[in-house]
Amino acid sequence: YYTVRDNIIKLDSGVTIEVLKLPEKEIKTQPDKENVIKVSYGEISFLFAGNITKPLEKKFSKTHGKKLESTILKIPSHGSIRSSSPEFIDVVNPEFGLLYTKPESRADKNLKEVLGKYTDRDVKLFKNYLYNTLLFKNGNLKETCNATITIITDGKNYKINSEKDLEKIKNNIPAPPEYNYKEIPREELNSDADKDNLPKPEVIPLLNEEYYDVARDIIDRAEESIYMVMFFVNMGESKRNPVNVLVRKLIDARMRGVRVKILLERTRAENNFILWENMKVYRWLSNTEINIKLSNPKLKTHDKFLVVDRKFTIIGNHNWSKTAVDGSQNEGSVLIKSKNVARKFLRYFYENNW
Repeated sequence: YYTVRDNIIKLDSGVTIEVLKLPEKEIKTQPDKENVIKVSYGEISFLFAGNITKPLEKKFSKTHGKKLESTILKIPSHGSIRSSSPEFIDVVNPEFGLLYTKPESRADKNLKEVLGKYTDRDVKLFKNYLYNTLLFKNGNLKETCNATITIITDGKNYKINSEKDLEKIKNNIPAPPEYNYKEIPREELNSDADKDNLPKPEVIPLLNEEYYDVARDIIDRAEESIYMVMFFVNMGESKRNPVNVLVRKLIDARMRGVRVKILLERTRAENNFILWENMKVYRWLSNTEINIKLSNPKLKTHDKFLVVDRKFTIIGNHNWSKTAVDGSQNEGSVLIKSKNVARKFLRYFYENNW
């Protein structure tokens, strides 16, 4: 069922297991015989670094370099101060770090120092004594105790689950409420909005950083629905990043019972910064039960608009990136207060995107 060549095992399922070793000339002591194992499936990869220490981390980084880069890293040596050098973490560049250690170790000052190296690099941490559900609550990840962490992936996306006490864990996590309103009837979307006797649209320019305040406030006040199509969302590393604030506002809206539907661009090229950042947002929000999709890569999705409560439409040049919404670069959009205009964009949302 598999083939072995050059320390690589290829399973029929598409999973690749690669055993990374040091060259013979680098093996001088027994610890130098330590192996690092990389498991890959599609775009998702896992690095199991065993008990390698800082000197070995340096040797592996020099020998294998970019090959060590992985989505998820099992933190070496159970979080020991002897491992996890900043240089090694930078080479692996993980999204998440898995820590397996004793619960009593949480008070260890050395462990806190080691974990700080990961959090300083915006690496999310999952600990065997703190099961992390990847659900946001008040802008933070909700954590509940459990001993086992399971990662499920289809090669493009992944989700964190537990093998133990699932029902107990579910009972401790508040589920998002039911939607406040039913989905928009298709008959309404298909009606001719221009013939409705409604007030003329009110158009308000949103220049540079003006976009952020208006978008944040409208999402905050949403009661029924938020429909969003965005070419690029870059959450950055800081919680104070304005894009992170906007994303948390979307999560808060969903927790209020607002229907949130989001479509993000999926580029044709797989090794693409825009795709990588959009995929990170997709992974986070899909775990909060927000209805989010990536577009068909055959057709570029370059739209940048939101429709809120079927009456407010924000559309223009602003992507959701820090430089776009904090005034660092010139961007122009408009807020349109009009049920007619909102209806047309909702029709476009379903006909051309969703």
